Amino acid sequence: MENIPKDPLWEIEDKLSIEDLMNLCQSNKRYYNIICNNKDFWFWRIYKRFGDIEISDSLRKDCLNNPKCIWDILTINTLYMFGRNEYGQLGTEHTNRPTPTNVMNDIKYVSCGGSHTGVITTNNKIFIFGLNIYRKLGTGDTQDSSTPTKIINNIKYVSCGFIHK
Repeated sequence: MENIPKDPLWEIEDKLSIEDLMNLCQSNKRYYNIICNNKDFWFWRIYKRFGDIEISDSLRKDCLNNPKCIWDILTINTLYMFGRNEYGQLGTEHTNRPTPTNVMNDIKYVSCGGSHTGVITTNNKIFIFGLNIYRKLGTGDTQDSSTPTKIINNIKYVSCGFIHK
């Protein structure tokens, strides 16, 4: 990636938020061609942010090898859940989900336990949902929760296991 020729605008554009970058691209055709429609720019931005990561074949296929799509998936901070949902551990009503379902936005970290899930948001709030046997959700009761429930502010880490007695 070091050998990709860079337009001087790339360094400037890299400092913009994605919203500002998209507004700039939509308002100016020149920027659109240099930045938004330029695969080299997006591969360079991925490399600069994440280093020399391996992008899976399935992700490349899902994004039709479009690096802007890959960038969005790597940086969007959105929680999608799917699978078995007997106790609400997916953060949706008690229905199994065979396809990814958007549960929350602004997510920094997720930990999945045996039948419960813990999520830390970008503003360091912890949300928990799923099976609440042994009061493992931290809600003060034993009621299962199929919706994300805020527990505490100013959290940095969460680790969900199987059962905590």
